[in-house]
Parts: sequence; structure tokens; C-alpha cells
Amino acid sequence: CDPNCEAIEEDDERVFIYALRGLKPGEELFYDYALQVDEPVTKEVEMESECHCGSAKCRGTMLEKK
Repeated sequence: CDPNCEAIEEDDERVFIYALRGLKPGEELFYDYALQVDEPVTKEVEMESECHCGSAKCRGTMLEKK
């Protein structure tokens, strides 16, 4: 919801975490999961994917933006 880094999958299927800004030593890493599901998004899926990050920008879900 308010990421300070992003996860990028490279060609060999490894995932690298890249900072979006300068980070302080010991600062927690946050990134937007943007989860994609291969099934209909039901109330149960929504509940399982709730976000509780506490950011003022929190959209309430770890699912991808529509």
C-alpha cells in the first residue's frame, strides 16, 4: 500500500528485492504483493488476502489492483 521496495522476478525465475528509495539500516521492507488468484475472488479469498499494514494509504487487500 505504501511500498519502499519492489520485487522483480528475473529471467531465471529468481526474485530480487529493489529499494524504491534510500532505506535506513534496520528499516522494515514493504512491497505491494499484488496477488493474482486463478479462481473467482470470493468473500473468503478477500478475507484471506486482507492487508493490515497500517499505512494511511492502505487499500485493505494484498490482491492486485483492478
